Amino acid sequence: MWAFVGLAMIELMAVHLFVALKWHWLAWPLSAVTLLSIVWLVRLIRSFRTRPHELNGDRLHLHIGSLRSIDVLLGNIAGVRPVSDSAELKAPGTAKFSLLSYPNRIVDLRQPITFWRRSTRRIALALDDPAAFDLALRS
Repeated sequence: MWAFVGLAMIELMAVHLFVALKWHWLAWPLSAVTLLSIVWLVRLIRSFRTRPHELNGDRLHLHIGSLRSIDVLLGNIAGVRPVSDSAELKAPGTAKFSLLSYPNRIVDLRQPITFWRRSTRRIALALDDPAAFDLALRS
């Protein structure tokens, strides 16, 4: 994701120079908006380290950095399994909790929960250590 920050910085300079040649009054406001977007992106990337998935008591707290989060009761988890095909990731009732990486685990729920005004029966996760996640949920 840090590559996107580098690309955004290059885009900031290129667009600023191009717009400054044609419409000098628009160059600085446009650059300010782009710079604020870069700051937002850096904060998002850093939030992945400060807001990991957590298993606390009877709840599983899942986060996509500072973008989204969801709490799942452990009693509501029917099982955790590897992703078998991409069709189930696109199926209605599946919440995808990854930005760029392909999910490697699916958490099946006994009862649907509401997430972003949608009923969710499955949560797809991209985990760095899926075996440790499986083990933590079994204990």
